[in-house]
Amino acid sequence: MRHRNPVDELGSVQIDRGLTGGIAPAWSVADAPEMDAISRDFAASRVVGIRHHGPLTFDGLRRVSEKLQVRRKEKGLRVVGPTISVLEANPYEVEPAKRDYFTCFPIAGPVEAMTGIVLRTLPGGMHVLVASSGALADLEKCFAFLFGRFLRSRGYEIARPDEPQIRQIYLRPPHECSSEDDLVTQIAVPVAPLMRTDTLGNQR
Repeated sequence: MRHRNPVDELGSVQIDRGLTGGIAPAWSVADAPEMDAISRDFAASRVVGIRHHGPLTFDGLRRVSEKLQVRRKEKGLRVVGPTISVLEANPYEVEPAKRDYFTCFPIAGPVEAMTGIVLRTLPGGMHVLVASSGALADLEKCFAFLFGRFLRSRGYEIARPDEPQIRQIYLRPPHECSSEDDLVTQIAVPVAPLMRTDTLGNQR
């Protein structure tokens, strides 16, 4: 379903700093194009992956993805979903070059300990998703749309704001892409119903 942005004809929209305690984002709402957004309820999932630091580049992402594939083959891991980069911080609070990522894939079955590979569980719950094709830098426009225009207008706020674990889901495996132009990425932001405060200060 297509969701229209809640802005007037002049495009006068302000970022709601209530999402972040007043911290300014690394991008502008003016950069956000109109996007299609869908909601999806994720189950908790066991994943194996590699932690790495930003900036997130295509070459760096591809190298991490290739390392994971080598380990998958060595250990006979049963992969049950696409490659994901988990953003370890709220994008409002950390500029792209300083973000930490955990690139991983979901698995089923037993897993042996592996040097340099982390096993963890991604929490489930409701997420709002938008998709982007091509350059990883364009994902900032997805954040601008979701945080600046969409979430609060639809009655959502980010879940677990101190550790949101926003997912960048690669619908085409990065190690199989010959260039950044081949990437198709979904941004999945965990959401919860927006808590509103009445005139007496009570949340509802």
